[in-house]
Amino acid sequence: MRIILPTRLYPPRDTEGVARQRFHLAHALARLGHEIHVITVGEKQDVRRDALTLVHEFPLIADRTLGDIGIDRQLLYAQILYRGVAALRSQGIVPDIVDVPLAHAQGLMILNRTVGPTVLALQTTLPQQLRMLGRQASLRERWAIAFDEECLKLAHGVVADSAAILEVVTADYGRQSGFVSVVPHGIPPLEAVPRRIPQAHIQALVLGRLEVRKGTKLLLDLLPSLLHKYPLLTIRFVGRDNSAGDGFYAKNHLTYPEYFRRTYPSYAGRVQFDGYVDDAVLENVFATTDMLIAPSRFESFGLMYLEAMRAAIPIVAFATGAAREIFADSEKHGAILVPDGNAVSLRRQIERLVEYPSLRQQIGAAGYTRFQEYYTDSIMAQATIKHYERTIEHYSATFSSKRSIIQAVEHLSDGDAVSDIIRSHVGIFEAHGEPSVILTDAPQHTKDTSIQQLRLALHDPTTRLVIHYAAWSDLIWLLDALPGPHAIYYHNITPPEFFPAGSAFFRRMDDSYRQLAMIAPRFSLVIGDSYYNLNQLRQYVQRSLPEYVIYPVVEAATLQAEPYDSTLCKQLSQIDGPHILFVGRFVRNKRFDDLISIFDRFCSIFTPKSHLWLIGNMNFDRKYIDELKNQCRRSRYSNQIHFVGKIPRSSLIAYYRSADLFLCASEHEGFCVPLAEAMAFNIPIVARASSAIPETLGATPGLMEVWDRTSVTERMHQLLTDSMLREKTLILQRDQLVRFSANAARDTMIKCIYHLKQL
Repeated sequence: MRIILPTRLYPPRDTEGVARQRFHLAHALARLGHEIHVITVGEKQDVRRDALTLVHEFPLIADRTLGDIGIDRQLLYAQILYRGVAALRSQGIVPDIVDVPLAHAQGLMILNRTVGPTVLALQTTLPQQLRMLGRQASLRERWAIAFDEECLKLAHGVVADSAAILEVVTADYGRQSGFVSVVPHGIPPLEAVPRRIPQAHIQALVLGRLEVRKGTKLLLDLLPSLLHKYPLLTIRFVGRDNSAGDGFYAKNHLTYPEYFRRTYPSYAGRVQFDGYVDDAVLENVFATTDMLIAPSRFESFGLMYLEAMRAAIPIVAFATGAAREIFADSEKHGAILVPDGNAVSLRRQIERLVEYPSLRQQIGAAGYTRFQEYYTDSIMAQATIKHYERTIEHYSATFSSKRSIIQAVEHLSDGDAVSDIIRSHVGIFEAHGEPSVILTDAPQHTKDTSIQQLRLALHDPTTRLVIHYAAWSDLIWLLDALPGPHAIYYHNITPPEFFPAGSAFFRRMDDSYRQLAMIAPRFSLVIGDSYYNLNQLRQYVQRSLPEYVIYPVVEAATLQAEPYDSTLCKQLSQIDGPHILFVGRFVRNKRFDDLISIFDRFCSIFTPKSHLWLIGNMNFDRKYIDELKNQCRRSRYSNQIHFVGKIPRSSLIAYYRSADLFLCASEHEGFCVPLAEAMAFNIPIVARASSAIPETLGATPGLMEVWDRTSVTERMHQLLTDSMLREKTLILQRDQLVRFSANAARDTMIKCIYHLKQL
């Protein structure tokens, strides 16, 4: 089996807790004959062989091809680990299983981007730690908890090293969705167990970080009475001081060692604080230790227990967390357990071990036997492989039973043409057995219940996507996460020259064209909402692919039945003169400046009481808006030019119902839905024959091949005053609408779905 073990920390850079467990697991699995790749963080990108395993190190550098860095360093670590998995996959090293720790949401990106069956290894939760500290989570900690919860929702398998941690995680985050099992830790046996000859001098070891969760303060305050009673007793603390992290230093302005030395100076010489030590030093420490004192208030497992057991060292510990499982029969299993937090009982049992050498030997031997029977690394590896096999079976049965085709888009909002096109296809997908959802990472201002986050599609690597593309997108990672084939639904990119040079929108559109050139060849089917868009896309595809045009659905009966603002309609009807309308974003390619100029001439030459209504989102180019308003102020008819902005759908329908003419000066359109909507409301149209507009509008009298103010204003006047020309125009426009029917879109989308299924 090919197994990838991503882990933020790994020896020799770190040998505590999770890092040490990952190391033992990697080597034990490798000894069973499995191919093991460890992915971790290092100073530079490097690969090294560590016994039978390969360790791939990746530097802590933000990689923007993976998307935004996120809110803090924690997400950056998650990105780096995903980058490592992706790098191995690009080299053909595709895992059978990925096993990543829950701690610090290390697997967040890996799980979100589904690289195959992925197991989440549980550790002590942040909510559990906060309960021990007796405080509420900070904003950053609430984010961290949310990230962990997200990982648990996405995991295909969950492995707990104890029933205790599984119970805590379930209480804190709810039931896990993947295959769940308990696999206790295991560590390699020692080549030879140290022989201890009972002596008058006794050394007790306290192993692990100095912090609230480990019961450090409780023990420090207990030691003076023990040291006073037993002059030959010494205590050795091995582990980093975490007083800054758990709030102890902030409260006391002292580290734990400083606290003991200042509070109990007469005993400072008999209590040694070593801090962090490497494995070689730790091995010597165990060789000279007579007992392990473990006052930890909770351990998801506790490697210190096993390290003491394999060295036949007796243990006294609180009956909490995994200790109750490892030492189910207390002294007969290698430890004296005392009620959690009971300092009096803890002291009494330490005294027993100090006073009775034979008891130390008896309990130590019992622990050694239990270790050999249940907690070696080979036992852990064999149980882990069984868990992996069951997880893979669960993954295959749950997520690979059916190929699905799903629509995906980076942004989805209300009142946006592309978003409306996507929604119009939901019923078609549902009717043909495909998921009736729209997948997006960025829903905006919408309550659409069909929207789901992208990750929900990624459980199944056979998922095929119809990716909607209209500008730079952070969805390109899907092409790596899901092998496909996939379809691109191209909605056109506005050329950058329509934005101020060097502006954010200029750079975004320029980047969009370059990104399109990079990703277009990776699709197996192309869809456009006009032939114009397909022609634009062909230059990037580089090979012959199946092509389909699916026009946006615009049907007169449906639009005319939409609810509208009747009060607004009444108000508009009371305004004298023709109502000339344009609908579209306030961006330069729409040529609002041309509309104002043409309107000014039209009023001067033909109908002075006309009104120009300009409707659309005004948040794209504030400089352009200022230019337009300055232009408007110079017009004699400025009071008749109305900058309406973006409005509710019911208000927009009211304007359509009240309009006498639709005027479009746009120089670039991929389809222009408002043109089709104007046709549906029987509004005669005068439009510049640019880009996709001739395809949308057809050969109607209002399509202007020659676009100048004289020709355009004359045609406007004709359509407003010549009833025969107006009726002819409306008939031809209605004929064009047949191409935009729901039936036509459904028939073509069905062909696309069928074609994508067969690839």
